[in-house]
Amino acid sequence: MNIAKAHDFCARLPGATRELKWAFADSVHPVFSVGAKMFAMFTLRQDRLIDELMFKADDARFLELTDRDGFSPAPHLARAMWVKVDGVQRLADTEAKVLLTEAHHVVMAKLSKKMQQAIRGRWPMRGAIDRASVEAHRAPVMAARSTRMSVRASRR
Repeated sequence: MNIAKAHDFCARLPGATRELKWAFADSVHPVFSVGAKMFAMFTLRQDRLIDELMFKADDARFLELTDRDGFSPAPHLARAMWVKVDGVQRLADTEAKVLLTEAHHVVMAKLSKKMQQAIRGRWPMRGAIDRASVEAHRAPVMAARSTRMSVRASRR
């Protein structure tokens, strides 16, 4: 997925707000939040998005994602289960949307019920992927992962 497409996709998620954080001499980080809690972060250098993405991961998927090539624990945010992807271009559009939607869902789940209802009522799902689509995409990935894990275990 193109980094600009990922950026635009985050902006369309329900309740997503964008702000610039952590300005340095050569870069600034556009951050997407829902309910004042961050779920995705990009890097902007000289008014150009850099091909890297950081996002919040579910606790159960953090290790799975960081085991993949091009994925690593996000600097300074790894303890909060954030993942960094170098080269977002390598991700298919569907996979990138699923990962960003999952990040959004993880953060939304930690908001109060009142805040969740307000966000869902105010912002319809504009181009976001619903939970069933996320689960349908994850099923083959999880099956392949369990096969790899059993092959590794049998080699030992």
